[in-house]
Amino acid sequence: MPDTDIEVWLLDLDTLDATARERLLALPSDLDRRASEARRLARAVVRHWLGELLGRAPEVLALSTPATGKPALPDAGIAFNASHTGPWLALAWSRTLPDVGLDIEQLGQRRNFAAMTRRYFHPHEAALWERTPVAGQEDTWLRTWTRKEAVLKGHGLGLRLILRNLDTTSSTISHASIGHWLAHSRHAGPGDRLMVSVAWPRPATQD
Repeated sequence: MPDTDIEVWLLDLDTLDATARERLLALPSDLDRRASEARRLARAVVRHWLGELLGRAPEVLALSTPATGKPALPDAGIAFNASHTGPWLALAWSRTLPDVGLDIEQLGQRRNFAAMTRRYFHPHEAALWERTPVAGQEDTWLRTWTRKEAVLKGHGLGLRLILRNLDTTSSTISHASIGHWLAHSRHAGPGDRLMVSVAWPRPATQD
């Protein structure tokens, strides 16, 4: 990510063979037992990745999910966030920033963009999407949506903030409830069929 040490790891979970899946699903999990296998597998991969980053066995990591929904790992020394869509899993992490948010979405999915824009987008975001040529509207919509999600996931406020009140069209994304954030979006994956957005708090030096 520009001017940060943030790294993003991306994995197609469908590429894992049966042995790898079995080994990962055997790891301890903080998820409810009723969680789907796909969700448990994604969380297990995140646990495995964090173990690699920290040089610890994944089994001993005290990974938890507080009421905010933002995964936590006390005294890890890194900020991280994960996102999962279809078979794709991503992890964003930083050793220098206090918080990181991440969201990924697949292009080519059926969505009612107009209805969701009216319901969830700030007026500035809606205007941007409406004036985008039809060929680019999916890109514009997904970039806006993933930036919103990345900021809210990074902060930990999640959907407790009304999405229409958050404007992501400026270079700095600000709201009284979350402060000031920066974000970066790009395509990824085979054929650039994923939209990836990462967000992080704006450094105090830029205030």
